[in-house]
Amino acid sequence: MPSEFRPIDGKPRTLFEDPVGTRYFPSLLSDVELGQLDRISADMSIGSVGTRVFDAALQSILGGNSSLMKLACDLVGSEAMAVRAVFFNKTADQNWSTPWHQDRTIPVHAKHERHGYEVWSLKCGIHHVEPPIAVIEKMITLKVHIDACLPNAGPIKVADGSHRMGRVRAADAASVAQTLPMRVCTANAGDVWAMSSTILHASGRSSSAASRRVLHVDFAVGQLPKPLEWFSLY
Repeated sequence: MPSEFRPIDGKPRTLFEDPVGTRYFPSLLSDVELGQLDRISADMSIGSVGTRVFDAALQSILGGNSSLMKLACDLVGSEAMAVRAVFFNKTADQNWSTPWHQDRTIPVHAKHERHGYEVWSLKCGIHHVEPPIAVIEKMITLKVHIDACLPNAGPIKVADGSHRMGRVRAADAASVAQTLPMRVCTANAGDVWAMSSTILHASGRSSSAASRRVLHVDFAVGQLPKPLEWFSLY
């Protein structure tokens, strides 16, 4: 893993501090880990808007000795915790495009009103809320590729540097992204894209007949103001 993200003087350097906001880790997953993800996703009916995963089978993929947890700890510090996991599978038959946006909600154990925590929702029985943007600026997202994602498979696109622009209004996301360099996140099976969770991103429709399965995992660090608590997967 790149040395520039390892802790320096006890203080981890995060993707938020990086001018680009995203990094590519080819062949990060072992054959065993990739095989486990393949089997888990094959047993699921993955919807067109993704399927949130709480399955204990993922613990071996996201646990303390896994490649993904080691990478997360390398990027945000040893207290990194997986707080959300979503499987996506884009195919020619199950297809969609996503406009430019920021991911701005977090999962919590229970709903408690706190200043700055707004727009509550319930997704798969889990409370979600939009926190102050500073909370999400400390998070990272790992896009874990179970299949190859070629340019015709509707890959994620990111706007370099947009993660350091604070909260971007949804109505302004596309126009802001167009002012910045764009990165297309193609990948091979077993590759991982890591990105600051505030980065502007989008994706187009797939024109491929092949599956494009991706496990999206959000990692957080630090505590929320009481009585709010992260929904931690493990």
